Amino acid sequence: MLPPEVLARLWDQHADRLLLIVRGFGEPAEDAVQEAFLSLSAQNKAPEETLAWLVQVARNQLLQWWRADERRQRRTVERSKSTNWFSDGQLDDKLDAETVSRALQQLQLEKREPVMMHIWGGLNFEQIAKILGTSHSTAHRRYQAAMAELKTLFADSELKRDSKE
Repeated sequence: MLPPEVLARLWDQHADRLLLIVRGFGEPAEDAVQEAFLSLSAQNKAPEETLAWLVQVARNQLLQWWRADERRQRRTVERSKSTNWFSDGQLDDKLDAETVSRALQQLQLEKREPVMMHIWGGLNFEQIAKILGTSHSTAHRRYQAAMAELKTLFADSELKRDSKE
């Protein structure tokens, strides 16, 4: 590990320029700079071309975060496409991941959690009850209440959208 005084000197010497460079790559630049310096602190000695090394580490960190975010978004979209939210199927074809996510945020947390765990996580109500520290029937009741509330939210938004067209 680099001694704190060496790390402080390298921070003073390179942090501002590194941040300017990394901002050109994209966000979250400040976080990527911090991660680069954390990686630097774990080194036994400072790299010969410290700024270039820091730029490479920060850029790689950003790329890693962006790829993870893309994978997460793809999974969310795919999962929302393959889920029949409501048994009558009338609204399912009109739902997208963004609409569902916004609607879920309107629910109380105790209702939102079972929906996300069951539909997106594929957990059964026994597993959900254990995680939430509640009974199987309470977990299922909260899920059913959330689904009823979501169905009302989606139906209302469809009615409003249809009346505007």
